[in-house]
Amino acid sequence: MQGSKREASITNDNTFWVFISDSTEARHTFDVIHAVGVLLSKGVSEKAIRYFTDDAQAVKFTSAFNYPAPMPIANLGNEIAAAKGFENLFLVVTGHGWAEGIGYPVKISPSHLVSVARSAPNAELVVIALTQCFAGVFNFADARSKPPIVMLGAANLGSSLSTPINFTLTAPNGDQLSGWAANSFMFYLFRWFFAPRDIDGDGQITLLDAYKYSGSFASGEIIQTKPTVFVESQQLAAKYQEIKTRIDAENEEAIKMKRPPNHNPQDLLNFQAAKTQLDEKISILHISQEPWLLHADLARNVKVF
Repeated sequence: MQGSKREASITNDNTFWVFISDSTEARHTFDVIHAVGVLLSKGVSEKAIRYFTDDAQAVKFTSAFNYPAPMPIANLGNEIAAAKGFENLFLVVTGHGWAEGIGYPVKISPSHLVSVARSAPNAELVVIALTQCFAGVFNFADARSKPPIVMLGAANLGSSLSTPINFTLTAPNGDQLSGWAANSFMFYLFRWFFAPRDIDGDGQITLLDAYKYSGSFASGEIIQTKPTVFVESQQLAAKYQEIKTRIDAENEEAIKMKRPPNHNPQDLLNFQAAKTQLDEKISILHISQEPWLLHADLARNVKVF
């Protein structure tokens, strides 16, 4: 591939798909399950898909859908280096990120991820979709060295948001998951892959359209969610304050009576739960994602499915 002049393509049989999630939250595995389901529906072979996570519980979700079992993140480099016979590597990161890279604590730095991605044998193109928080720390990488890299970032130097998605995942046995808190950018990226379409009107269906669609729809989902989240945050704040008042009163009484506090155990559990939920709601209210794209000239020339 000479720079961005030559057209490339991502098809159902020429691309190795890799997912990474350094998270123990089931919602991030559901993000991957949704994405893998889309790929399989497009004719991608299970042999061309890998999921890396250190979450010991993830396998019970992937196995319910008969999807490839997750592998430890430590196996990432070896698996990519052994992925022969593919023209492209498409790597998707979900879960958590921080100012120094993937994971919290950090397990993969930006430089290491780029190096590992470029180790894919015979790869002529690498695409990295970064949907986690602080995805912007991966921006401004050397994208033109061989193989060239396109990066799609869900967020810049801040948080990436998950929002309640009204979408049903159906397992082979008929069990259903009716919605989850999905990573908005990743969800819409794979909805576009499910039904690719020309977004910018240039008559071509390319990776640039995928970026524009996922970024726009993710932002729209977040904006649409905020009024509901505002009302919910007020209700949670009232519940939080009610429990806190009882806890504070018992603490004061214990000090006055010179005895240990005798809190209702359910109050302590509900207090912590309300605080966690309130923090999550407030983060959605006060954060706006800033999607970004590295190597747009190349993305414009990468046809998809």
